[in-house]
Amino acid sequence: MSFACGSVLPLAISTSAMGLYPTARLGLPLPQATRPEPLNKIILVWGGASSCGSAAVQLAVASGATVVSTASARNHEFVKSIGATAVLDYNNANAVDEMVSLIKETPGQFAGALDAIGSNETWRACAEIAKCLGGGRVATTLPGQVIHAADGVEIIGINDTASLPENTAVVEAVWGKFIPEGLKNGSLRPAPEPVVVGKGLEKIADAIALGLKGVSAAKLVVEL
Repeated sequence: MSFACGSVLPLAISTSAMGLYPTARLGLPLPQATRPEPLNKIILVWGGASSCGSAAVQLAVASGATVVSTASARNHEFVKSIGATAVLDYNNANAVDEMVSLIKETPGQFAGALDAIGSNETWRACAEIAKCLGGGRVATTLPGQVIHAADGVEIIGINDTASLPENTAVVEAVWGKFIPEGLKNGSLRPAPEPVVVGKGLEKIADAIALGLKGVSAAKLVVEL
């Protein structure tokens, strides 16, 4: 695995782990690289083709959950290839209603959502879906602390990824066991693909400019 491929993993995995595993968030069982015990629970990952979304899909599957996700139409097969059972296009005007119907038709109990995009639009979409399904938690990567509880829905901002080392059990299970074992047996892929913008600190501005234009199913990387 190249350094560029490896670079897509650390922040995405740590952020996803802080949304999926603490008991005050989605509270999933810790991941297993081999034959995770089925949970009979459904997790929605909004933005499954993003770097955080790709990590969240793979971690949730490794925890035994059934994952449904959103992505642009051209990335549906990619998100399914990393473990999602079904993927809907978030560009569809009826995406929220379609996701509610999909989750209702999927065997298992809705266990919450992880908003990997982190915008007011995306966490609100996840909250509306949770509301229609009877309530639940939404962990969002929106910067800042987002606490909103209404209609049985709790919104929790993931703004404490730097605090991951304090969660010893999560660190040992994710970084100590799952990542090395998963990379070895293929249950974890370094995804999405890195796009190397160039080499040297002077290329950071170019990477930022490309990022502002929008990237899809890719992680912009500057090599040093």
